[in-house]
Amino acid sequence: MTTLSQLKLVNVQRPNTADPIVARRIKLVRGIEEQAELINAMMAGKEYAPTKTKTVVDEETGETRLVQTPKQVRSWFWRGDEGKLYLSMRYGNRVLELAKGKTAIEAKDDKDLLKILGSLKNAALAGELDSAINEASARTKANFTKA
Repeated sequence: MTTLSQLKLVNVQRPNTADPIVARRIKLVRGIEEQAELINAMMAGKEYAPTKTKTVVDEETGETRLVQTPKQVRSWFWRGDEGKLYLSMRYGNRVLELAKGKTAIEAKDDKDLLKILGSLKNAALAGELDSAINEASARTKANFTKA
């Protein structure tokens, strides 16, 4: 008996593109997770310093190499004048409108903010934020076509 005859062979092709709706959800979830890591680091008294991999071309030799560089993370949350915490979700550089005219969520403290981010992550994965993502994405595309 050959090795191939022991395997279940099928005729299927890998899809060329991912579903754009799922890709947008994943991008938003990554942002939510990054904000949670930022809050955890702040609560622990540490600095959150994520890195990204960047391709750099050496001007003298022309060689390309991968370099780890610091990644800029803009926090989605801030403390208001009265000491309350507020959170505005972002998709790219756009603030998401979570309900008609509502762009921020109020939190009691850092732990409450983490719970809210967990709820938002579940909502994003369930597709509850798809319309807000689509609206933010459409506004971004409209700005590019005007230029």
